[in-house]
Amino acid sequence: MNKDLKNKDKVSPSEPSVVATAPKVGVQMQTIDSCHAGQRLDNYLLSQLKGVPKSRIYKIVRKGEVRINKGRVKPDYKLQDGDVVRIPPVRVAQPNEAISHLPGWVRAAMLAPIFEDEHILAINKPSGLAVHGGSGNAYGVIEALRFLHPDWPFLELAHRIDRQTSGCLLLAKSRPVLNDLHTQFRREGESELEKTYLAFLTGAPLSEVRSVTAHIAQARNAQGIKLAKIDPQGQSAKSVFMPLRSDKQHSFARIILHTGRMHQARVHAQFLQRPVLGDDLYGNWQANKAAQALGGSRCMLHSATYQFVHPVSGSTTKVKAPPSEDFVKLHQSLFGDDLGSSLGEA
Repeated sequence: MNKDLKNKDKVSPSEPSVVATAPKVGVQMQTIDSCHAGQRLDNYLLSQLKGVPKSRIYKIVRKGEVRINKGRVKPDYKLQDGDVVRIPPVRVAQPNEAISHLPGWVRAAMLAPIFEDEHILAINKPSGLAVHGGSGNAYGVIEALRFLHPDWPFLELAHRIDRQTSGCLLLAKSRPVLNDLHTQFRREGESELEKTYLAFLTGAPLSEVRSVTAHIAQARNAQGIKLAKIDPQGQSAKSVFMPLRSDKQHSFARIILHTGRMHQARVHAQFLQRPVLGDDLYGNWQANKAAQALGGSRCMLHSATYQFVHPVSGSTTKVKAPPSEDFVKLHQSLFGDDLGSSLGEA
């Protein structure tokens, strides 16, 4: 356990989501504390100069307009506690108007954490909400939370889940905690980190526990959309599918992920020829269309639990996100009883 994690660091509050139109600000001299120590300079500048293109960030570093302790550095320089960063006048962005008008369902989810202490926040992310803005999203979870908690000195995503996937999402309230969680994620399979998902699958009934170890690589389809695929040259990946309920055309399963590759549960489900119901990227179009009439109008995948070692206390911590209402309704439509019966809940 890192003793530095017990210190509460004070830095400038995180800014809300932005758009790229605004006046320049003057020269800034910022002193780095332990909250940002260890972060790359380019990533630090991107977080401070919201809306400024990456190309502009690298240009001002390359030209020596950005200085560390009055000296030139490279973009990959690792910031040190006590460094003084000179940031030149740069045209930054104004706050995004959309973030100030959060829909009630977004606000409610952000203000009802499933776990929180002074170091970590965990929410039950609703389906349909991206984890961050960009690519057509005016804002995401991180922008919404920073807007709702402007007094928090630091808040960053510890990991990501897909926009259509609901469930557990962890965020760190300090740089040391974030780094510790990232270390745990990189040591997947060798630590106490455990992730379980719930999913409705389509295809032949899943009648027994199935372990999938097919390697996964990233690729793009003919439309240029980023996706994942089974590839022997890809990264190692392991998922265990545990059947909970089934009929002739559907299965309800618990999926334990031992690794965290992009779209892993969805790609491994497709590999088993039992894709996630409602998955428009890896799924069965006809089954997805039929499921819409039953309430399965999105990719029916839910991040149910996350277990990790708390970076400060050192204790094994498990957070649990109750399935959303559409999961409950679809289970009732397919199997005729309450979802809790399949989960073994009273």
